[in-house]
Amino acid sequence: MPAAVRKLSAAILAGSCLVGSCLVAGHALAAPATRAPETRALVVGINAYTELKPLKGAKADANDIADALGRLGVPTTKLLDGQATRKAILGTLDRMVAEAKSGDTIVFTYAGHGGVEKGRDPSIEALDQTILLGGFTALKPGNGERIIDDEIYERELVASKKGVRLVFVFDSCHSGTMYRSIDPRAGEESLRSQIFDIVGGDALGPIRTHAPGPPPDGVFHYAAGQDSERVPEIVTPALGYRGAFSIAFAEALRGGADRDRDGWITHGELQEYLLPRTRALADGRQNPNFAPDGFRGTRLFQTSRGAEQPDQPATVRLRVIGMAADAAAELAGRLRGVTLVGQPDQPADLVWDAGKREAVSAGGDVVATGIGPDRLDGLAEKWQALVRLKAHKTSLVMRALPDDRARKAGETVGLAVEGVNGGSLTILNLAGDGTVNFLYPRYPGEEKAVAGEYRNLDFSKAIPPFGADHIIALSSTALPKALHERLKALDDRRLAGAAVDAVLGVLANDPKARIGVQIVVAKPQ
Repeated sequence: MPAAVRKLSAAILAGSCLVGSCLVAGHALAAPATRAPETRALVVGINAYTELKPLKGAKADANDIADALGRLGVPTTKLLDGQATRKAILGTLDRMVAEAKSGDTIVFTYAGHGGVEKGRDPSIEALDQTILLGGFTALKPGNGERIIDDEIYERELVASKKGVRLVFVFDSCHSGTMYRSIDPRAGEESLRSQIFDIVGGDALGPIRTHAPGPPPDGVFHYAAGQDSERVPEIVTPALGYRGAFSIAFAEALRGGADRDRDGWITHGELQEYLLPRTRALADGRQNPNFAPDGFRGTRLFQTSRGAEQPDQPATVRLRVIGMAADAAAELAGRLRGVTLVGQPDQPADLVWDAGKREAVSAGGDVVATGIGPDRLDGLAEKWQALVRLKAHKTSLVMRALPDDRARKAGETVGLAVEGVNGGSLTILNLAGDGTVNFLYPRYPGEEKAVAGEYRNLDFSKAIPPFGADHIIALSSTALPKALHERLKALDDRRLAGAAVDAVLGVLANDPKARIGVQIVVAKPQ
């Protein structure tokens, strides 16, 4: 554990004066004005790659984060695609560190490909983590267009020694795995990781290797996923292709993370916002990684009081396969709030396979099986309801236990809900076709206060109809009796929109209420 981050305060530099002024030759000499700490940022986003697979949402992530920083009055240097060379990135970062004074903050955000390679000194570190820039190629000199984690660490040491705070935000990943495979009907997957080999010599010179460990004092790391995870680009109805972690970070800067509304975002508040929000947006495929473990009260960003207003609901984009174009258009025309997507390269929120009677999400999960055209209305209503729900910035951390993998028929699913506020906990489920299931509290004795964590290792089992259930948890100050009566009336009916509206009604009237969403995917075998 690193030593505590120094609390820096301005000192009055007036010689030996003990008050705000001193006398020199009979005249009053005013003390120099106190310099307020400054924050500057370097924001990088790369879609275009010379040799690696292009990305679709990294530039949009960078633009969104730069906009959010700009609203906080943070001077920002933005490097996109071909501008984001190794020389430009490291040169800008070095200049910012050199010019910064003790107490200043430098923010560096990166959206693009990441990778791992064999450690330069395996006796110290088996693997090096890297960020891969647009001009990267396997051969020299292009293989020099990458930055090794040890090079970042060297700059962290310099900044820490000066008393300059560094905040790193990485929306990239390495060559890990995912719990659930991506159905190809969702379209070509876009992952922010690449496996690569250096061929014909390395254009980078000697780089000092550092043993893995916590960051130096005053350095904070925020990463989109664990080292063992791959980070997918997601498709949202309002924003198109994006990184879930970048969306959450930009929302956090706009006020979403300022939970106590004191005008400051702390290290702890960022973690508490980014983890559930990223998991909800990515349907549980990502688990952000933060360091250091402590110093949760450290203030990082000054923001305006009050959270960002929720996004406006958007229509659901539907692609139909296995059906004639005119029939698909007629079908979509009967579905309220649905726009038909015709071209394969256009993003779709849902893909319905008419031949197999299955629906696939943009994230690549089979979310409904055995669903014919007569039941698509319930599925579409559920997806619109989820858009409204997620717009309200989910803040409860929910997990399927023991992990997020797809369940086979008959397998048990456990559930954990973290951060319950000590009041009432309500849990409901939206099945793949939009059917509402009121789950908790349903029985005598369950209507009791829950503090900290709700945990049930035998919460439910995977049974037909298979697909994706979305479990919704609501933590409220008092027992929401009217909501429970409403959910009982909606139980086992395909009225997902009405159920979510009832939940959001409690959220609107209870400032301390919090919500969370957890996807559970089940398949026949």
